[in-house]
Amino acid sequence: MTYYDISTIRALTGLTTSEVADATLDTLGALADSEVDQITKQAYSSTQTTEYYSMYPPKQADEIVGNRLILKHYPVLSIDSFLLLDSSGTTTSTLSGMTAATISGKTYQNTTYFIDPTIGLVELTTQTFDFVPSRAKIQYTYGYTSVPVVVKELSSCLTGIRAWVNFLGGNYDRLNSYSLPEQSYNKGDFYDRGMQIIKILREQSDNLLNQLGRKQRSQIFFTSGGSF
Repeated sequence: MTYYDISTIRALTGLTTSEVADATLDTLGALADSEVDQITKQAYSSTQTTEYYSMYPPKQADEIVGNRLILKHYPVLSIDSFLLLDSSGTTTSTLSGMTAATISGKTYQNTTYFIDPTIGLVELTTQTFDFVPSRAKIQYTYGYTSVPVVVKELSSCLTGIRAWVNFLGGNYDRLNSYSLPEQSYNKGDFYDRGMQIIKILREQSDNLLNQLGRKQRSQIFFTSGGSF
């Protein structure tokens, strides 16, 4: 699922198909989509992944045993498989999954755990995690079922900047004006036009990024001495 939209790119940039082909915009758009994910630390398409989690044992006998973990990606669309493992990697417990319909319906808890899909928090409610190298294996789907409008516009702006750079680089020796006997033609300064549009697109990209937020993943520490 792509973020950028070619019709939006052309509206933002004013570039025609004769100036930059659709195939070129597709190539540049893929780069812009990846940049959006990297800047925001988030994916806006639907993606499935599998993660393993472990935890250090308490340093003191009276420290609280951990029952929480933070998934690496969010928002969580569904929990597809949730296994608790022993030190050999053998499954000791199979927890119920949570379907996309359940989570989208704002039901965030079942009989064994609670989840906050917006930040990837998973909290066991009836047991704790064992202190072994691989104590939990979770397969889940994260992202969005449809790309948010602000993300589409952001990627289209970033693609538009790349498209103008591509066009300017390929037309460094283009004539802006020429004369024939009793006739003169002025095609306008395409370089100045391009630089002005690039500036506008950069400013709009910054505004859209401020709406999304340049997110950074922070660690959450527990009194048990473990961290995620």
